[in-house]
Amino acid sequence: AAGGTAVLGLGQVAKLRWQYECPGEPVGQRHGNAGAAFQGKPLKLLFVGDSIAVGVGAKVAAPLQAACATRLASLQRRPVEWRTIAANGADVRELNELLEPGSNG
Repeated sequence: AAGGTAVLGLGQVAKLRWQYECPGEPVGQRHGNAGAAFQGKPLKLLFVGDSIAVGVGAKVAAPLQAACATRLASLQRRPVEWRTIAANGADVRELNELLEPGSNG
């Protein structure tokens, strides 16, 4: 019985790999400003990541970053400038390349 379950599981994995389509990247900006009502030198926040940082599965790009920047501005009572460098499915090596000076990340 256990062997049959393993074969069934492998069949499901193979089907998923063959038919899976990754959700598209959401529309919107991957950078922004928060806390415009506050005075002072803006805090700068950089987010680096993969599909989570891109916002795959969300209705708009970078919802976590925007919320984080808004909360940070509120807590620090200072403006916040934020930016995201991310790529869907990126590994550490690929993210490192995006961070290189002169890249288009």
